[in-house]
Amino acid sequence: MIIDQIKQVKVKMNELKQLETQLKALSNSCTQSKKVSDCGIIKYLQESY
Repeated sequence: MIIDQIKQVKVKMNELKQLETQLKALSNSCTQSKKVSDCGIIKYLQESY
């Protein structure tokens, strides 16, 4: 039972590391020197709220 929980935690940690990598890439591609319209994710987030 505990072993299964540890496996699940490791899977989740790997998923979160992948998400971190993707978010860092987005952050690097969407610097403040660019317009919002040039950065799709920020544009989408602004339109969503």
